[in-house]
Amino acid sequence: MIRGAIIDVMATGEVKFAELPDLVRDRLGDEDTRRLGSISWNVTTVKLEMETRGEIIRQTGKGPQRLVLAGKVQS
Repeated sequence: MIRGAIIDVMATGEVKFAELPDLVRDRLGDEDTRRLGSISWNVTTVKLEMETRGEIIRQTGKGPQRLVLAGKVQS
């Protein structure tokens, strides 16, 4: 569920990691949000797993952590 929401959010392009939990929360229903507990914790763990699998990529450079889907890498 969290993975799907992250993919939906990131389908439009680069996303700042700090904004990701709120964007994912907006995609989930109230019951799912309550059932999952800490959305920030769940988003962080799923994001790290997706990075490990090569599904999302952390953009290089200074500043806030920016993420893109592997097929949508921006230069």
